[in-house]
Amino acid sequence: MKRFICIILSVLTILTVASCQPVVQPNETPASSDTPAEPSETPAQSTPESTPEPDTTPEETEPPVSYLEINGADISEYTFIYPKKQADAYAAAMEKFAEHIKTTFDVDLTFLASQDCEAEKVIALGPCNEYVTSKFKNQAAELENYKVDTATASIVRIGNVVWLAVENQYTLEAAIDKLIADTTPEQAGDTVKLDYAGENAVNVASETLGEVLKVMSYNVQTGTPSVTRRTAMLKNITDFMPDVIGTQEVNYAWISIFKLKGLLNEYELIGEPRNGNKDTDTGNGNEYSAILYRKSKFNLLDSGTLWLSETPDVVGSKLESSEYTRVMTYVVLERKSDGARFVHVNSHMSWDSKTDNTNLKQMKIILELVDTRIYSKYGELPTYFTGDFNVTMTSEGYKYLLSTGKVDARTVANVSTNENTFSGGSIIDYCIVTDGDFLVDVFDVGHGLDGSDHYPVYVQMYLIAKE
Repeated sequence: MKRFICIILSVLTILTVASCQPVVQPNETPASSDTPAEPSETPAQSTPESTPEPDTTPEETEPPVSYLEINGADISEYTFIYPKKQADAYAAAMEKFAEHIKTTFDVDLTFLASQDCEAEKVIALGPCNEYVTSKFKNQAAELENYKVDTATASIVRIGNVVWLAVENQYTLEAAIDKLIADTTPEQAGDTVKLDYAGENAVNVASETLGEVLKVMSYNVQTGTPSVTRRTAMLKNITDFMPDVIGTQEVNYAWISIFKLKGLLNEYELIGEPRNGNKDTDTGNGNEYSAILYRKSKFNLLDSGTLWLSETPDVVGSKLESSEYTRVMTYVVLERKSDGARFVHVNSHMSWDSKTDNTNLKQMKIILELVDTRIYSKYGELPTYFTGDFNVTMTSEGYKYLLSTGKVDARTVANVSTNENTFSGGSIIDYCIVTDGDFLVDVFDVGHGLDGSDHYPVYVQMYLIAKE
């Protein structure tokens, strides 16, 4: 009993003590005697909402649209036509122009590969048959101050046809660059009106390459010139009016004709006769390989006549294997219009027998003299070689010349011919140019008038400016 009462009292004591302990809320840690109580948190003060700043970014506006018109019609109405047979060659140029039209005028140009180049509104590139016929050329030829010249990258418009008359990769690129330049507005929103009609037609090559250089090589045939022969010779020269002429077999009688007919009023004659004694030896056999250049167009920087022998400064000297004395004449000219400089070397060489290779020996002498007498003073200027080489293209001398960084104007010309230069039925007269220095435009042989047993060689080319 007594034990029971003690248990009851113990339980009551425990309950009494428990009721005196502070109530601990869930997740609340009671403060210890060592740690000061945390101050009560103050409710956050409410703040008014911030006023958004105004947007100062300017609104984007579309740039003004430019337009391109050809003969009053929008470029979108035109079809760009190129030769079907040469599509690959023209692809890069066409893509370049198309990208320009898309970027500048937002027009997707229509392309058509066609050999006939038929479309209502056309930009015709290259030799499209319909537009290089005589009918088209005759129409273009009637335009004021314009003559169609397919060899020099012309751009001409007749009606709704714009024709880019180009013949090779260089003139193609030049024509496209010209077209892009002419179809670029000064500022966005401008309307470009393209017009190559009449006097607005352009010769792209002359604009990009400068003045054309017209060269002739002409063996006039020695002897006493008859009236028929000298009339033909003078007409062959004056119809072409070359800037520089390399002559062969000119003698005292021919020089007298040059003076009598006034040719030397326009041209300066450079050269010495092969036997010397020009004041006393007036015989037909004392021939010159003279060069004539137009005094109004060029300044003469240097010139000379040298003998194709082991002793080139000795007048009248020759190789033992050469039947006749042979010379080379050279001039270093500076064009007055632009200061361009070049070298013209002219000669009349020996033919080869089966064993002696005289022509090859003479060719090597010429090249050595060019190096030592000209390039040593002026540097490696653009150079071309004219003359009656007296050998065909299969000869060792001809092949050796080409192996030294030269090319035959006949084979690289934009427009060329396969005509013989000698009445005997062979090609033995040449114009050979240093590779990379000239764009040969036209190579032609004059068969119209027989003033000699050789035909005049005509070359029209441009000097390529170096960077």
